[in-house]
Amino acid sequence: KQGALGVGLYRSEFLFLARRTLPTEEEQVTIYRKLLNLMGGRPVTIRTFDLRPDKLASYAQLGSSTTRPFDWRIVLTSHPLQQLFREQVRAILRAATEGPARILIPLVTRSEVLDFVLETLAWAKEALVREGLDHVPNVPVGVMIEVPAAVPMVGTWAEQVDFFALGTNDLTAASMGMDRDDPIASGQLDSLHPGMLRLIHSTVSDAHQARKPVSVCGEIAADPLGALALVALEVDSLSVAVPQYATTRAALTGIKPGEIADLRPQMLRQRTARGVRALLEGKRTN
Repeated sequence: KQGALGVGLYRSEFLFLARRTLPTEEEQVTIYRKLLNLMGGRPVTIRTFDLRPDKLASYAQLGSSTTRPFDWRIVLTSHPLQQLFREQVRAILRAATEGPARILIPLVTRSEVLDFVLETLAWAKEALVREGLDHVPNVPVGVMIEVPAAVPMVGTWAEQVDFFALGTNDLTAASMGMDRDDPIASGQLDSLHPGMLRLIHSTVSDAHQARKPVSVCGEIAADPLGALALVALEVDSLSVAVPQYATTRAALTGIKPGEIADLRPQMLRQRTARGVRALLEGKRTN
């Protein structure tokens, strides 16, 4: 209703957290199809489950009490969790007959993780063909860039995926050595930190060199100044929560990337987030 071009990030883990039993493949197919139908032909990016290790461990009946962010190592060493991932991938491929879906893989830190994901996709496609189930085999696959170590890998991974999504909340916390769940530390996190802008710039440059688009998910996209910075850095699309959509859209109305191209080198030369904000404020008021 507000004019959004699609769903930039559907957090599928809520399907797992909101119930006592795991959703079956058929239940997931039904839910994803309903979502795609509601969007009336607009693309929906479905992020595969991004669950904390303690929750993953409970599904796999493993012993774990850690509450660290999602960890692919647990999935790669657990047959039950690998099966859970296979079912989710199958469900998305099947639901994609209802509308344009995209698969987004969270917290990829190593090429081995991406290889596992792509092998699982290939297996799922072959299995669905054998079973005679309708599906879309060429659903675009993307990677979330959420840790600094992933940024220099973008050029390499671009050969294997269709798009990238920057998870700036986690990337900012990881880059600054802070826990985003710590109420004291979280107040010091600023995605307009010059170091963060350089990480974003590097990601976009390497992805665009391979002709792959980059979206941004995170609080920076919901900040009018942050959104302006992202456009200047040539990010292709922004994903914001529904309550912030109107504000972000208003902040960017009438702005053309070519008109603010001079902002990019100026931002990247700044030493502090305060300097970046002052620069952006000056551009907004001109």
